Parts: sequence; C-alpha cells; structure tokens
Amino acid sequence: MDAVPAERRDLALDEDEIALLTAGWRTVERHDADGLATLVLRGPAAGTVSFRGKGRPSPHALTGTGVVVTDAAGRVLLGRSVREVWELPGGKNEGSESFVEAAVRELEEETGLRAEATDARLLAILMDDAHGIPRLTAAVRVVAFRGEPAVREPDLIRRWEWHEVTDLPSLASHLFTPSAHVLDAVWPGLLPGLPPVHRHILVQPSSSDALA
Repeated sequence: MDAVPAERRDLALDEDEIALLTAGWRTVERHDADGLATLVLRGPAAGTVSFRGKGRPSPHALTGTGVVVTDAAGRVLLGRSVREVWELPGGKNEGSESFVEAAVRELEEETGLRAEATDARLLAILMDDAHGIPRLTAAVRVVAFRGEPAVREPDLIRRWEWHEVTDLPSLASHLFTPSAHVLDAVWPGLLPGLPPVHRHILVQPSSSDALA
C-alpha cells in the first residue's frame, strides 16, 4: 500500500483485503501493472459457509430460569430460602443447555420433582438488572411432573410449600424479584408494584391458569 500514489490509495486493496477477495475463487492470477497488482479471478469456488467465535467473551450477564409448577389443586410451589425469601424453583443455565432444559434439571435438583422437557413451556424472557449486571430470567411453565417436593439442596432452600395463587399478593415475607416477574408472566396483574422489568412474551398464559 505504501507504494501506491496517494491519489490512488482509495482504489487499492491491502493484502488482507486481497486475501478476502480471492478466497472465493479456484484460480487466482496476480500480475504487476505499473507497480499495482492486477488480479484475474476464474472459477468461483463452491462451498458452504463456516462459523467461528471471536475468542472467549468477558462475562456480561446473568441468565437463568424460574419454574412455575402447580399441584392438582392449582397451588404453586415456592421454596423458603436460607436468605428468608420465597422463590420459585430454578437457577442458572449450564453450558449450552436451553432454558427449558435448565428448568427441568433445576426442578429435579432442587425439589426432586421430575418432568420431561416436552412438559415445559417457555412463556417469556424477562430482563432486569442485579447490582448493575444485566439479568435474563426465562419464565418456564411445567404442566406435568412426577414425585413429591423435598428439600434436595438444604444449603439454599429450607422447605418447599404449595401456595394458593390468590394468597401470593399478601405473602408475609419477601418474594424473590425474578420469581415475582415469572409469576406475573403466568398470572398477569397478580402482583402489584413490581420492580421494572423488560418483558418479551413468547406464549400467552393458558386459560387454565386464569384465577378463579
């Protein structure tokens, strides 16, 4: 590029640009023309696009799931945490698992309830922040499960209890904010005064979840 007269540099390609240009051709001829390279390209190279990342990204956000599961009487399961708040089953994604896969795994790890991924519905993606860090919470509704809830992670949850949905607005203790947002995705308007959140609704709540 340094050998190119200043008035012609806007027309010239550097070596990186030439490599990108010639990558899609089977035959490439390069000729010199008064100090400039002239390219003759023949036979477009057929092929499929390839993919790669840009290196290890810096941590930027928290992602996880909140799982809404109800018993035969329509009561919703909440856990009393060691931090003295009520929360839904759920937790962070692991590796490349989907929100639904994370929800089913966390449900079993935390409560012992077993569900299939086909019995879980991704209803919404909710975005707020935790101490300045973006937080994405997937609202997942599990419609069928096996087993009875039990404390599986006593270092996190002290007990699991079934709650009447209509009692949630008057809980006698704090409700974990992401859990509250997930509950509101299933029963819109149930909880007054929710902190701000961006809601990306994917599936409208089922009529079977409507409050009596």
